[in-house]
Amino acid sequence: MLENEYQAQNRTYNGSKTLVFIVGNSLSKSSCGWADTPGNLVIIHDLFNDGCNASTDNSETGISGAASTLIHELIHSYGINHQCFNSSDIMIGTPECAVDKETFGHVTTTIDSPRKHYVGSEASDGIDLLKMPVWSDTQSNTAYSQIKSISNNKFVPQLDDGTVYAVIEATSKKFDWEWEKDFSPEGNSISCQFTSGATVVVGKVEKSACTFAVPANLRAGKSFTVTENWNAGP
Repeated sequence: MLENEYQAQNRTYNGSKTLVFIVGNSLSKSSCGWADTPGNLVIIHDLFNDGCNASTDNSETGISGAASTLIHELIHSYGINHQCFNSSDIMIGTPECAVDKETFGHVTTTIDSPRKHYVGSEASDGIDLLKMPVWSDTQSNTAYSQIKSISNNKFVPQLDDGTVYAVIEATSKKFDWEWEKDFSPEGNSISCQFTSGATVVVGKVEKSACTFAVPANLRAGKSFTVTENWNAGP
């Protein structure tokens, strides 16, 4: 709902930037924030009580609870899941990790201190945070965050001989793809297009797939191109 409202007021937004919403009230008793993984939406909440922003956080962890939550959720939005290798790591979280309450929140917060998981390494989720295009220096690479299809024509309509097809003056069957890093795009950040010569048809998105109302003025046997774009975060 928050993302839809933002898009309604900002028509040029295409999902390529992360939206962060800060809510004063508590939205959950079990967390202080939420994010798509990966995606372009982050929510942090309940910042006015000791549960999510304790007055002792800075002295014990070196970072405020609000800042820690924001960084944690932003890293989620870049595609990195909870990490359980160190109870002081900023990406530790439940239910995946067994959190030591004697340590958690009472020691200096770290960010992949061994540099073997998600900082300088792709071992955890196939993503190296240092290579993401979110930094102002030259380490980051826009191409690094481009997720490519690995299914070729496996999930698109085909004839027995493997020819990809669409029927003139009819709604096409679903065009779908499998993506690198086990990501499944879905929602408002997806756009689809069917192009044949000068004819361009904007597709209807159904979860991660696309269908097209193929016009009657196309010539049978003419080639076409189908594209799906997914902009979510960097």
